[in-house]
Amino acid sequence: MFRNIEGSKNIWTRKLNIHGDKRGRFVEIFREDLMPSPIHFIQDSYSLSIKNTARGLHSQKKQWQLITILSGSVIDLLIDANNLDLNNKFEIKLDFEETNQILLAPNIFHGFIVMSNNAILNYKSTEVYKANDERNLYIQDEFPQIYLQHQEYLILSDRDKKPKN
Repeated sequence: MFRNIEGSKNIWTRKLNIHGDKRGRFVEIFREDLMPSPIHFIQDSYSLSIKNTARGLHSQKKQWQLITILSGSVIDLLIDANNLDLNNKFEIKLDFEETNQILLAPNIFHGFIVMSNNAILNYKSTEVYKANDERNLYIQDEFPQIYLQHQEYLILSDRDKKPKN
């Protein structure tokens, strides 16, 4: 069952049921009837990131996303742009063994830092990705305490690095 995180009506978390035995594991990651509202996903994407990779913060105005961690552990960083007060920033540890799925309403900025050797995430989206619709914020500006704690070994893409003045 999905649960709203404290402080936001636009971000939900879920712990998936993991069925395992000596052969391995089986996990159901999506069921339409378990969604908190009718959502039609049309695109799946996958990311594999190595330890200390920082991705984001990115948002698309109309897009719902269901993000599932399939392997590893990340600190997920979220900003609810629908909520204009100062308490709109959230950190959630996503780990395959613990809280392993988040649902984001449109207008949520999302990013993460990989804490394990690697992390695999699956994204279900209600809109086809369009670079022109994407908005970006910088982890350095929005989560300075986390950035300063990890800055000496963070791996950022050129797109996610804050331009130097």
